[in-house]
Amino acid sequence: METFIFENNIYKLITLFVASTAASWAITPFIIKGVNHFQLLDAPDHRKEHKIPTPTMGGISFTIIFVLFAIFWKSGIPNNQFWTIVTCVLVLFPIGMIDDTKGISAMKKLAIELLLGFLLVYSGLAIKDLHGILGIHALATWQVYVINIILMAGLINAFNLIDGINGLAGGLGLINSLVFAVIFYIQGNIAFCILALTFSGALLGFLRFNFNKAKIFMGDTGSLHLGLMMTVFGATAINGPAIGKIIHSDMLLIVSAIWLVPVFDTIRVFSVRISKGKGPFSPDKSHVHHLLLKSGLNHMKAAISLYIANVIIISSIILLPTVNPTFDFVLLFLEAIILMEILTINRLIGFYKSTKRAFDKTSQIIYGQLYINK
Repeated sequence: METFIFENNIYKLITLFVASTAASWAITPFIIKGVNHFQLLDAPDHRKEHKIPTPTMGGISFTIIFVLFAIFWKSGIPNNQFWTIVTCVLVLFPIGMIDDTKGISAMKKLAIELLLGFLLVYSGLAIKDLHGILGIHALATWQVYVINIILMAGLINAFNLIDGINGLAGGLGLINSLVFAVIFYIQGNIAFCILALTFSGALLGFLRFNFNKAKIFMGDTGSLHLGLMMTVFGATAINGPAIGKIIHSDMLLIVSAIWLVPVFDTIRVFSVRISKGKGPFSPDKSHVHHLLLKSGLNHMKAAISLYIANVIIISSIILLPTVNPTFDFVLLFLEAIILMEILTINRLIGFYKSTKRAFDKTSQIIYGQLYINK
């Protein structure tokens, strides 16, 4: 890989992160004013958590900063891969804007995502080996295309769907991008380390206006871009060199852990909807962040709870001893199930109490009626 000024200079990498944060922080208020001026607001409805119309399309700010910084510091990334990433971002950008303003059907978005997934695989940004998970190793060419195209579309939709409360998707994206930046730095892939730091900094600047009492929402304009970058960073990390005792199968598990919170929640929600005879994209309030709000948490506490769950899942797969790839992969999903149930325990307790009260009330009515009849 090409060597350039940033290599082995962590202080300059930190400076780049701070610069992208500051730039995103500076530009977001102008985006808010512009969105307010044109009345591009996200109106509340029965399936949304906010109570007043709020500016959307906040993804404009961190997408602009990311693209500008990436073009300036693109040295070290193969040209075909870099411009494929930029092309995908720029295609998803107007799609997200249209969806945020007029709406676009899920099937049309899916078709575009599948096409972009094909472009990423064609450029070489793809997982080509499962390293023993489910007994699968090197993938045939057609398998590489099928698995990675579906994966990209799935990740984009997972991060799109997890963007349901203030700061959640952006915060998860920030944590995950920083983890990827550390991985790339250790792997010696400074070019992608810069890309990940630029993206995480741009997200951090945006979160200043999106966390807690949000002044602007990310919207599909941002969440589609976020899902795309998680795909790109994940595939690049898996294809990178081993890090000491962390071999390729371990890296595949680490990347799976980084993706897991939104992916697991999407799989769970889709499964529940389908089991009820609904379409997987039917809107409702069954996502984990909705359940956390029902359990009594506010937006900030719910988002922080899921940040912590995300960090625990990633840390556990790094720190715990490995057995074999398939066992560890299954264990990862079991950990997600347990964590999600623990997080929503208050909701389950509330459900039990309300059910018990209803049962007791019904019993009293029945026994009272029997006594009268007697």
